[in-house]
Amino acid sequence: MPGGRPSKYDPAFCERVVELGAEGASLTEIAADLGVVRETVYTWIETHDEFLDAMKKASELSQAFWERMGREGTTGKISGFNALSYIFQMKNRFPRDWRDRKEIDNNHFGLPSSTQIDSVTFQVVDPKPLDLSNLSDDQLEQLQTLYNQSQTKVINHDDDNQD
Repeated sequence: MPGGRPSKYDPAFCERVVELGAEGASLTEIAADLGVVRETVYTWIETHDEFLDAMKKASELSQAFWERMGREGTTGKISGFNALSYIFQMKNRFPRDWRDRKEIDNNHFGLPSSTQIDSVTFQVVDPKPLDLSNLSDDQLEQLQTLYNQSQTKVINHDDDNQD
């Protein structure tokens, strides 16, 4: 027989969780409202399918609430709306949808997930010669300038450890 206290879980919590999500509540706010700590909420998510479903719905409703607040704030419907604070809050509260930087899954390249790709090099396999004879001297000079600007320094990290 497993030890420990009996769980305070009540299936009626699911309805309250969804209500709180619709008000924009975070997981921490939901835990506090239910009178438990976040760790308990995580345990209930793992052990009660209906609670997991309620938390998923609450998360979606919470994001919808905050996005609606942002829309209303940016259109002047909320007095004193602080756009900078709003954006900061959204990036931290909903990073999957609001981050500036998107992660790219590189597992389909056969690389370990921790591999960082620093650069990509393209190689033209079958180059076709360009006919530049119709370009003016000015156009050729502009083309040369663009070509020079496009050249980047390539760093070979394999050489970093050599003496």
